[in-house]
Amino acid sequence: MKIEVSRECILIAVGAYILGLMIDDLIKGLLFLTIFLLIFGVVKDFVDDLFKSNPSDSHKIVLKSLKENERKIVEILLKHGEMTQAELAARTGIPKSTLSRTLQDLEKRGIIIRYENGMSKIVKLSNSFADD
Repeated sequence: MKIEVSRECILIAVGAYILGLMIDDLIKGLLFLTIFLLIFGVVKDFVDDLFKSNPSDSHKIVLKSLKENERKIVEILLKHGEMTQAELAARTGIPKSTLSRTLQDLEKRGIIIRYENGMSKIVKLSNSFADD
């Protein structure tokens, strides 16, 4: 039995083979492009979030780095604004001597400001922290 292969058959076979290679490359290219765009999107979102100046985010970062008593103080000042040291002691439940030392530490780190008002000491968040 003799099999005859015409010129047209060979052209069709070669064309199909080349088309198969092109489709394979096309699929690989689309897959690569999709993966690249996904990775780029995730990295871009991460970088955007990292440098975004969202006040609540910066407060959350600072609050996470504080000790328990320091966090209580800052949260109360964020919620209620400036107040006397005696009022802050009452709201936080922190003993006055402990509160005084803790406020001293927060003041040295630039998180709060204390100033005298007659016989009372007023405590407020520093401008740099409150403006974040």
